[in-house]
Amino acid sequence: MVNQYVLNPAVGGVSGDLEMAVGYRKQWVNFNGGPQSYYFSGHLPIKLRKKPTSKTKAFPFHSVGIFIYKDVTGPISKTSALASYSYNIPVFKDFRLALGLFMGALQINLDQSKLKFDQDGEVLRFNNKTMPDASSGLWFYNPRFFIGASVNQLFMNRMNFYNDFGYMVYHYYLTSGYKIPLGYEIDRNSNYNFYLIPSFMLKYGGTGTPPSLDLNLKIRYRDLFWTGGSYRVRDSFSFLAGLLFHSKKNGVFEVGYSYDYTISKINHYTSGSHEIILKYNYKLKRQIPCPDNFW
Repeated sequence: MVNQYVLNPAVGGVSGDLEMAVGYRKQWVNFNGGPQSYYFSGHLPIKLRKKPTSKTKAFPFHSVGIFIYKDVTGPISKTSALASYSYNIPVFKDFRLALGLFMGALQINLDQSKLKFDQDGEVLRFNNKTMPDASSGLWFYNPRFFIGASVNQLFMNRMNFYNDFGYMVYHYYLTSGYKIPLGYEIDRNSNYNFYLIPSFMLKYGGTGTPPSLDLNLKIRYRDLFWTGGSYRVRDSFSFLAGLLFHSKKNGVFEVGYSYDYTISKINHYTSGSHEIILKYNYKLKRQIPCPDNFW
C-alpha cells in the first residue's frame, strides 16, 4: 500500500515527482531464519513534448528509475539491481496508460556454513550465480482510479541444487483501487480533507502455489498522515500508518510503518512481521496530470 513501484515498473513517474524510498521488512519475528528484505528505489518523469496534444493538455512522457533490493531467507540471499523505463500516454478524457520494464542482474548466494546435514561429509552442490533479471508491467489510471498488472522473473532462470534443478517461475500481480473523497473541499482543485482508498492485490506465484489475495483499506487526512489495514485471506492481518513532513523547498518526507499479525498455522512460532519505509518526494515543475497522494 506504500510503494507500488517495486512491484510494477510502469508506476515510475506517474506521480510527476522525483521519488526516492528505502525500506526494510523483517518477516516472522522469532522464527529462526525468517525472511528479511532491504531495498532502495528512485524514479522520475521526463517530459517528452512541450506542446499539449489535446484540449486537456495531456501529453505523453517517459520515466526512468532504479530499484535495488536484497532478500535473505535462512542461508539463501538474493540481491538484484534493476533499471526501469516506462512510457506514459493519454488515452481518453483524464485516463492514462503506462507501460514499464525493469531490466538488470540478479545474484543468488548460498551460505553453506548455515546448513546442517543428516550425514557427515554430505555436500550440497550449488554454485553462487549471477544471472539476468527482468519484470514488466502496465498501469491504467486517472486521478481517482487505478488498475495495474505486472509479471516478475521473466527469464525463468534455472537453479541447480544437489542433483536436482528447477526454474524461477513467473510471479503475477494484479492490483486495483479507488479514491473516495470524504469531508469537505479544501481548495479550488477539488481536493478534500479526507480520502478513503479501498484496494486489492492478487498475487500468483506459478504452478503448485495457491494465489494470495490482499484486501486493503486506507484513509488519508490532507497531506499530513494516513492509516489503514489489510487482510491477506487465510494468512494475516496488517496495520499501517504514515506521517508526512513538508519542507520549504517543495519536498515531502514520509515515514510509513506496518505490522502483520499472522493467523495461519505458523502463528505459533512467530510474533508477526514489521516493515518500515522512508520516502522523499521532490515536486518538479510538472504539467503531468496525476493522482496526487493516491496510493
